[in-house]
Amino acid sequence: QQYVKQQQQQNMHRLMEKIERQRKAAQNRVNQQTSLVTPTIKTPKRLIVSPGYVESSTSIDSSLTQQDIHEEQSSSNTTTAEIEERRAKL
Repeated sequence: QQYVKQQQQQNMHRLMEKIERQRKAAQNRVNQQTSLVTPTIKTPKRLIVSPGYVESSTSIDSSLTQQDIHEEQSSSNTTTAEIEERRAKL
């Protein structure tokens, strides 16, 4: 009786070790895959939103109007023009 119990405990112990090894191996595989599949897509500095979406009242910041967008665009254009003027002077 005692011998049978000992045998069962040993078997149980071996099983637990085997399961643990398998679990670690699986975890290693997952880690390797995640390290391989790192995103290479760079996030753009400023997300370009289609004008229709900004106009719609469902958009998060519907207070931002078309005019604001055009001002932003024109201001960026003037700055580049100014830089080129300065370059020409130098």
